[in-house]
Amino acid sequence: SGTLVPATSGALVPAASGTLVPVASGTLVPATSGALVPAASGTLLPAASGTLVPATSGALVPAASGTLVPVASGTLVPATSGALVPAASGTLLPAASGTLVPATSGALVPAASGTLVPVASGTLVPATSGALVPAASGTLVPV
Repeated sequence: SGTLVPATSGALVPAASGTLVPVASGTLVPATSGALVPAASGTLLPAASGTLVPATSGALVPAASGTLVPVASGTLVPATSGALVPAASGTLLPAASGTLVPATSGALVPAASGTLVPVASGTLVPATSGALVPAASGTLVPV
């Protein structure tokens, strides 16, 4: 958790402090200093800073704490607990005991009656417990 991983398309992340986000027209937002608001008969009067006034169309306001905002696909964002990311090329992952994996050069495998015999490099042999094999393309691993 906390590792930086590429965001998937449409991912939502907590807005950084001070991020401006759009609000719907008419939403009550704190007036900025010098903002003019309608009074009786269309008169515009200055609103005290912080007074709640209706937002105009397209208004941007500071995001409230915890607001989630979209980020561009591929942006590096902190991984959530248990996030899965594609294994980097060449990543070694443990193979389940008995899975068939390519033998490394000089590997010895059990023959009849427990005899160990060499096998050609690349021959498929049962993986021993804890054997590490290159991750298949597209394998997802936790971060």
